Amino acid sequence: MFLVCEPIAWGIEHVPFNAGLLKTIRTAFPEKKIRFLGEATHCEEVRAQIGSELDTSIEWVPIAVPPRQADFYPRLPATMRLVAAMIRQVKDDPTCRVLTFTSGNAALLWTLKLHLSMLHKGIKAQVVLHGDFSTLRYRSSLKKHLNPFFRLGSFRTAVRFACDRRAQYVVLEEAVRDAVVAKFAHLADRFIVLELPLPGDGRSASPLALTTPVRFGYLGRAYATKGFFTYLDVAVEVSRRRPGQAEFHFVGSLTEAQQSQNIPNIDILTGRPSTVPLSRHEFLVGLESLHFACLFYDETYEFTASAVLLDCVEHAKPIVGSRRSIFVNLEERFADLGYLCDTDEYADVVESIVVALDDDRYRRQVETMNMVKASRSADVLAERYRAYVDALLTKA
Repeated sequence: MFLVCEPIAWGIEHVPFNAGLLKTIRTAFPEKKIRFLGEATHCEEVRAQIGSELDTSIEWVPIAVPPRQADFYPRLPATMRLVAAMIRQVKDDPTCRVLTFTSGNAALLWTLKLHLSMLHKGIKAQVVLHGDFSTLRYRSSLKKHLNPFFRLGSFRTAVRFACDRRAQYVVLEEAVRDAVVAKFAHLADRFIVLELPLPGDGRSASPLALTTPVRFGYLGRAYATKGFFTYLDVAVEVSRRRPGQAEFHFVGSLTEAQQSQNIPNIDILTGRPSTVPLSRHEFLVGLESLHFACLFYDETYEFTASAVLLDCVEHAKPIVGSRRSIFVNLEERFADLGYLCDTDEYADVVESIVVALDDDRYRRQVETMNMVKASRSADVLAERYRAYVDALLTKA
């Protein structure tokens, strides 16, 4: 049996990834039982994402997880209870091979360290590490740096000291691992890499003809780190230069704080921005209507895999993106997947697309996205995952 737990996310967060990971596990080990534990609404969202064919092959167990924004110390007791309960399930079922956590933070890493190194040395675990790597970019204040309680609860300390040889620590994307190791060389042997699985809800469709108006889109929540405000600036500039030749869509939603703000340039968007998170169906309808997705990510995404990028891959949408490593890595491996540029080039590049209307190149870019998609099929990722599990189980 594979005991899989989402110990952090609530609701729709991480749903495409968790569905993709469960599909990968099921493909790698079709004969094994899978039990998935997560917050109740999250379980329902993952079940809907994964589809009825696989849904019935997985046992779904709603559990209580700590409040989403809880800090290390308030989160630690609940995390300890959760891990202890899961270990009891492992002890009660001799067929259980691996204890997998689809998210990890400092509280989980320290709790697992205690159990694996001292209390239950025969248990093997996997932990998927998502966006917390982005916190490694920042230096803490001197006051925090000298505070041992703060340092103990930081992800920086946990990822260095709260790891055990009986666990695998999974980083999503080779480019993210390389960026982390380039900054922190002592972590070079700490991680294995599993490329971000596809969401699994893409439909085969003919590429859109590249005609005027060219439809560009921003995807997801309206965060500065993902380039939302840069996107609005670019939309204003290109619309001024080439009126009527481009549309700028927002396939996502405003944050609660933004709903009461007067956001400059937001009226340039085609359509009214949503004030509530889109359903997966609504998101996909918006995505499928686009020619290009604009991923103007900042330095945070040197250390973070992008689920939005995988949505673009799944639905064969070329990108106009920043020169982040996750995009550069794919371009080096698969060639032309869109346009990568520096911040001061965004408007010029978008304008050049509108002026050229190069449909032949656009179709080649769509085909590149389909090649990336094929490289992340469940069968391909399952082969790598099976090798990881086999290696973990042979560890003493």
